[in-house]
Amino acid sequence: MNASLKTYRWLFVIGGFWNVLGTAFAFFAAHGWEFIERTLGMQPVRYFMFYDAWLALAFVFGLGYWLVAVDPHRNRDIALLGIVGKLLFSVAFVVHFVQGRAGTDVHPAVHPLFMAPVIGDLVFAVLFASFLRWERRTRLAGEGGG
Repeated sequence: MNASLKTYRWLFVIGGFWNVLGTAFAFFAAHGWEFIERTLGMQPVRYFMFYDAWLALAFVFGLGYWLVAVDPHRNRDIALLGIVGKLLFSVAFVVHFVQGRAGTDVHPAVHPLFMAPVIGDLVFAVLFASFLRWERRTRLAGEGGG
């Protein structure tokens, strides 16, 4: 991918919106769970303290992506943390999805609709990795490192 600084700035602006809007949706969906339970047949959230803390972290990551958009070279390590976070989130969701479908989970909690964030996060993880490769090349070229 031969992208420019402007392209990667937009990537992180969009990535920030993805996290911020996703956490807002998840927060209001969980706190107004009747709609989700009625339409998707999912179990309500039982431990809001953990759920809300997870959402707070996802929200902060979204703000971090905006910091990368503002200064990609200075804040490049946030992109690395984003890759790790998105991969761990995806693994957790897939494990619970498979457990729920296989009948081993006492409370299957992941409707197939909620695999969309997993797909989105995996796409962002790949794009963030592309950014890190680009950033390293441009930084080394600027330092005379080729």
